[in-house]
Amino acid sequence: MNNLIKYMIVLAFVTIAGAMFGYIGFYNYSFFDSLYKSFQLFALGSSEFPEQSMCINFARFLAPIVTVCIGAQLIHSVARNGWRKICLGLMRNHIIVCGCGFTGKNIVDNAIFKKKVVVIDPILKEYNSLNKVLISEDATDIKTLIEAQVKRASQIIIATGDDYINLLIYKHVSNLNLPNLEIKVRIEKIENQDSLNDLIDSKSKSTYTAFNFSELAVDSLKPIDASNIIILGSGSIGSRLVK
Repeated sequence: MNNLIKYMIVLAFVTIAGAMFGYIGFYNYSFFDSLYKSFQLFALGSSEFPEQSMCINFARFLAPIVTVCIGAQLIHSVARNGWRKICLGLMRNHIIVCGCGFTGKNIVDNAIFKKKVVVIDPILKEYNSLNKVLISEDATDIKTLIEAQVKRASQIIIATGDDYINLLIYKHVSNLNLPNLEIKVRIEKIENQDSLNDLIDSKSKSTYTAFNFSELAVDSLKPIDASNIIILGSGSIGSRLVK
């Protein structure tokens, strides 16, 4: 939920509480009568109310503002999600990227992609681009992949930072048995490559390629004279360079 809507909802409760305090304290209304009167404050163009209570006047001032702000945000949200569904419905031969961290974002931003791109990332809330559609959901849920029109995609790149999540997404996609889909899955740990091989179904019509970010980084550094490289750390990239 949008943060502004959350704040407006809290402000609405404060407005109702203030109005009820005024109606009960100054006009001896019952609890339910004061609640009903308080809700009436949110109806634009409602009739005039007594002005002797400062609490009620304050609530009368806040109520229309809260109503307009929440209404505008809801309209914006519905329009935005509707537009996203329209864009997804028109997708054909597009690329799906699961995970938009360091690796995924570099893939998405790569200039070689002239096709439409669907980005799936549960943490990312916005992606400012005309030819990219963001789905802020979990890619391990098959419903999310279906929403991304995986059945009409030409390629899916599974690039989250967790090998096990990548393997799970790969399993879901491969089970769909899509003949025109190319699957690229990121596997960082060598031992997890065996897990991927175990998941591969010989009957699957989809083609797959495993890639490793560390190996890609090492390959990009190979043309450089080793004597000119200072290696700090012996992680997955450093250890491969030393070899």
